[in-house]
Amino acid sequence: MAHHGTFRYFRTYDRMLMWLNLLFLLSISFVPFPTALLGEYGEQQFAVVLYALSLAVPRLLLAVVSWYVSKRNLLIENLDPRISRYHLARSLAISALFLLSIAVSFFSVSATILSWLLMFAVDGVLWRLQRYRWL
Repeated sequence: MAHHGTFRYFRTYDRMLMWLNLLFLLSISFVPFPTALLGEYGEQQFAVVLYALSLAVPRLLLAVVSWYVSKRNLLIENLDPRISRYHLARSLAISALFLLSIAVSFFSVSATILSWLLMFAVDGVLWRLQRYRWL
């Protein structure tokens, strides 16, 4: 859904964007492995950290894609710049949440898993900021 939401604003593409997209999709294809590991060994810190990394990396790559297309002027014309900023901020914020959750895992694996629910609150706050023109 994030991929579709980001790419719908692109008017064209170039070779570098195709490579960045490939890296993003490759990182997504890795997600089932840490997900299965988390399901089997959810009480182990390693499984939680690997899962958090496996979700942070694709979001960081999506942030790089968003940044790249805005710098290379590959976005559709007359696109409100707030939309581009929103997608970049959303990717960075969700990545940061998962990366920070790794630090939490050193204290409590359960708290780490619960901290991932903050993603929905962060997403809602960013949507409101963008909607009311504060982002």
